[in-house]
Amino acid sequence: MLISFIFAVIFAGISFACIRGSTGIFTAVLTGIVTYLLVYFGLPTLSYGFYGIPFFAALLGGSIIIIGGNKNNDISFVSGLSIFVVGLVFVMVIPFFATPVMMGNAEAYRAILSDDEVDATGEFDSDVAYIDPTQTRMVDQTLAVKLAETKLGEDPGLGSRVKIGAMRIQNVGGKLFWVGPLEWDGPTKWAFGAAGTPGYMVVSAFNQRDVRLVKEVAGEPLSLEIGEGAYMWDDLDRYVWRNGYASTPYADFTFEVNDEWRPYWVITRYERTVGYSGNVANGVIVVDPQTREIESYDMDKVPEWIDRVQPESFIAEQVDDWGKWVHGFWGNFEGLDKLKHTPGQGQDSGLSLVYGSDGRAKWYTGIQSDGADQGTTGFMLVDTRTGKAKYYRQSGITEQACQRNIAGLIAEKTGWSVTNCILYNVAGHPTYIAIIKDADGNPKQIGVASVVNRDVVVSHNLIKGALRAFRANLRSKGNVAGTDSNVDVLTATGIVMRFGSEVLEGNTYFYVVIDTEPHKVFMSAPGLNSAELPVTLPGDRVTIHYDDAGRSIVDMTSYDNQRLTFQRSETQVEVEAATEEIPEKQ
Repeated sequence: MLISFIFAVIFAGISFACIRGSTGIFTAVLTGIVTYLLVYFGLPTLSYGFYGIPFFAALLGGSIIIIGGNKNNDISFVSGLSIFVVGLVFVMVIPFFATPVMMGNAEAYRAILSDDEVDATGEFDSDVAYIDPTQTRMVDQTLAVKLAETKLGEDPGLGSRVKIGAMRIQNVGGKLFWVGPLEWDGPTKWAFGAAGTPGYMVVSAFNQRDVRLVKEVAGEPLSLEIGEGAYMWDDLDRYVWRNGYASTPYADFTFEVNDEWRPYWVITRYERTVGYSGNVANGVIVVDPQTREIESYDMDKVPEWIDRVQPESFIAEQVDDWGKWVHGFWGNFEGLDKLKHTPGQGQDSGLSLVYGSDGRAKWYTGIQSDGADQGTTGFMLVDTRTGKAKYYRQSGITEQACQRNIAGLIAEKTGWSVTNCILYNVAGHPTYIAIIKDADGNPKQIGVASVVNRDVVVSHNLIKGALRAFRANLRSKGNVAGTDSNVDVLTATGIVMRFGSEVLEGNTYFYVVIDTEPHKVFMSAPGLNSAELPVTLPGDRVTIHYDDAGRSIVDMTSYDNQRLTFQRSETQVEVEAATEEIPEKQ
C-alpha cells in the first residue's frame, strides 16, 4: 500500500509540475488517484521487460496532453507528448523486437527448453517409477474437492464461514495427497472473522477414505492469515508485491506443505530471456501464511520438500516453442517436422503431474505432429524443479484417445465417465491409467491402456485385477518386456521356501518365494502355462525366468521344477521352446 501511495504521489507531482494553476491541481489529483487505483489493483511488475512503468508513463503523458493542451500551454504539451511517446514506444514498439519474426528470436525461444537430453531418446524405465498397485491414484482433483467439501460440511459452523481453495497434488513423506487451504467465503466473513482461517484440507490420492481437516501441526493451532482467498493487505499477491517484490517477476501461487505438514505458499520467481517474453523460472518465493515471513531461494537452494518450481503454463509454452521453431521462423511456414504438446480439454493445458523413480515430480505431455489429432510421435517429461526435459521417441496414442478407448469398454453404462489418463510404468511399458466413475462421480473401475499400442486396453473393479489383465493382454500382443527392452529378463535358481495360490475371477495365480531371492515374490504371469507349478512343494529346487521390473512382486515368464520330470510330446517341446524365445526378442 505504501508503494502504491508513493507511486501515485510521484506521478501527481510530475503532473502538477508540468501544468500550473487550478488545472494543474486537478490533473495532479486525478492522475494520483487513477495511478493509485491501477497500482493497487493491477500490481504491475516495475522492471524492464514488463508493461507496468511504460503504461503509467503513457497514462501520465496522455493526461498532461489532454488537460495542459487545452490551456495552450506549450511546455505542458511538449512535456506530455514526450512522456507519452516514450511510454508508447516501450509498450508497443520494443516488445515487437522480442517476437519470433526478429532474426535469432525463434532459435532463442526453442533453446529455452533444449539441452543435451531433450533430443535423445530417454531411458523411460529409469525415469518413471514402476507402478505400485497400492499407490495408484484413485482420487482425481474433482473427487478430492468433493470429498474435502463433504468433510468440511461435517463442521457446520466452520463450513458456513470458509471455502476450500485450489487443491494441488503433492508428495508428502513419499505419498501423494491433494492439499488445499481454507479460505474466507467472501470479504464480509474475512473482515469480521478471526485473524486467519483455521487450517487446510488433505485428501489421499490413493484412498478416498483418508480425508482430513488439519487444524494444528505439532500441537500448535493453525491460523492462515495470508492467502489467495484473503482481501486487501492480506491478499497473497498484494502482500508479496508490497513487501519488497514489486520489481521482481513472480507467478503461480501453490499451496504446499513440508514433510512435517507445516503449510506454506510457494511462488515461482522468474525472468524474461527474450525481450518481453521467454519466461524462465530462476527461483521461488516462500511465504509462511501464519508468521507472514517471506523467504526467496535461488534454483540451487530450493528446499527439497517443494514439488513445483516450474509453472505448468511456462512448460506448456516452452514445449510448444521447442516443437514449433525447429527450423527457425521462416521454416515454420513450411510446416516440416513441427511438433506440439497434446492439448487438454477446456482449461486443461494438456500436461499432467507424474512422479519419477527418484520421487521427483515431472510434467508429462504427449508430443504430436502439428495437425495430428489421435497419434503421438512420443512424449516428454520435464522436471518440475529444474526444468530439464527428456523427449521419448515412441509413437503412441494421446491422452484423449486413451480416454475414448477406455470409455468404449463402458459404453453401456449410462452417465459413466473416464478421468484424465495418467502415465505409469508397468513392467517397463509406458501405460495410461484412468479412473472410471459412475454418474454420481464415484470411482467404480480402473482403466489401463498402452501408450504405444491402442489395441491393449482393459478395465477392472480392482487395480490388481486391471494390471494382471493388462499384462496378459500385452503378452498376447507380443509386448512382453516393455519398450526398447528396458526391462531385463533374468534367471533365478533356488529352493522353494514358500508356495501359495489364489483364485481371482476364475483364474488361478501361483506365488513362489525361493531362498536365493528372499525379498521377491514370483507370481505366475497371465498366460504362463506350467504343469509343474500346481504340484510344487516347499523344498523343491526350481529355475525361474522373470521380468526385472524393480518390484517386490515380479512376473514369471517361465518356470522349471528341477525335481519333476514330466513326459512331453515333441509338439509340446517345440511350443515351450518358442515361448521361451519371446523375451529374448524384445
